[in-house]
Amino acid sequence: MLVKEAYDMLMKMKRSGKMLDIYSYTAVMNGFCKVGRTDEAMELINEAMERGLVPSVVTFNTLFTGYCEEGRAGEGWEKFLAALRIYKKMLDLGYEVDGRMMNGLVRVICKTFSIDVDLLKEAFQVFEKMKNKGATTCLLVIQSLCTVKEANKAFENLKEMF
Repeated sequence: MLVKEAYDMLMKMKRSGKMLDIYSYTAVMNGFCKVGRTDEAMELINEAMERGLVPSVVTFNTLFTGYCEEGRAGEGWEKFLAALRIYKKMLDLGYEVDGRMMNGLVRVICKTFSIDVDLLKEAFQVFEKMKNKGATTCLLVIQSLCTVKEANKAFENLKEMF
């Protein structure tokens, strides 16, 4: 398993006193996320931050996307909150959140929790913050609004896109 080998190499470098940067951690985190082991990726980012490394936008995007892609039903709410904390942490650190990350946040809200109107309101708030960053996010919100019979809001958002 390549992810285990990458992780073992990272730990070996750490033990030997090599200076690891955030990109080294992010590369291994990306591997964990791609194989559905985002919790282990989260442990790595915590370790990196404890060592004084500052996560990059790529680091946060990697972790955020991992949580959004897993879609573990029983843990969905917890993972959503973790992703939302990452999003808020990025904003607090002054990072500009790109369309890909916003799409991931809105997608996890709309698809995982489409029957919960309060969570759709949360998605709508995220959507409001980035209307001009991408049609994909707009369409996800519109689709979910239609699902919960909010066609008027969906139509208003569609008009704003054009």
